[in-house]
Amino acid sequence: MKRLDSLKKTQPLRERKMEFHTYPVENGNILVEGCFRDERLVGGYDWDGTVRKPGVVHLMYVRMLLAGWPLTIEEIEADMEVVPREICRRMENSVQKVKGLSISHGYTRSVLNCIGSSKGCTHLTHLVVSMGPASLHGYWTQKMVEPRPIPNSIEELPG
Repeated sequence: MKRLDSLKKTQPLRERKMEFHTYPVENGNILVEGCFRDERLVGGYDWDGTVRKPGVVHLMYVRMLLAGWPLTIEEIEADMEVVPREICRRMENSVQKVKGLSISHGYTRSVLNCIGSSKGCTHLTHLVVSMGPASLHGYWTQKMVEPRPIPNSIEELPG
């Protein structure tokens, strides 16, 4: 057993998961859905002394319709189903600022410039950034569903 792994003697305090699903849609485009789920596994106290029970703290989804090459965000929407404070919901539409971005070199920096820091929700931003590589893998999987002719060189490989 590895040393750091052996330090886990109790249940975890918190669990955070992200999932990504890619769906084929019309015209060879793809719909990518990302889910961000953050759960407090033990009770505790908030900064003001309020008791915090175990439970889901964040549950949010982002859906992006991607088209073309390089993949470009044609449409985007967010659903913030569970948030710790109602003020968080004000950031739901902040994802519209990334509409039109392409998932290519500089994608992360572009997302951070559009919705990072106080311009958006850090959790939505993290989800949108993480959806970039997941989108590319989904796109390539879609392209591999049907057999293709073997290219003669690497230059013949499509996006």
